[in-house]
Amino acid sequence: MEGKVQFIIFKQIFCELEAKKAREPRSTKFQAQFQAGMSYLEKRSQDYDVIIDDSIKDNDELTDDFLVRKVVELKEKNIRVFLATNDQLLRRKARDRSIGVIFLRQKKYLSIERF
Repeated sequence: MEGKVQFIIFKQIFCELEAKKAREPRSTKFQAQFQAGMSYLEKRSQDYDVIIDDSIKDNDELTDDFLVRKVVELKEKNIRVFLATNDQLLRRKARDRSIGVIFLRQKKYLSIERF
């Protein structure tokens, strides 16, 4: 990708991960991945331009719809934006709105769909 790259992580994502952590307290794999991800984010956020956005979804809104809405708002400001997700349904929603998507393929290759 060319130009200045910023990573935006919405507070809503952290809320979703915390909720999953609480729902699945015996899932040691998820717990370990969660801790590793948070630790990586803390250590590497100085190396990359990471923005933590305090936005959360409305009460009657699904997280996927919230993410699509926020990305569309950024696109309307003429900001080139990609949504990073492996969720098939979210990727389809993004494609339907002409939002670029970054996802992991075969557990090790990044794939980028541009619109």
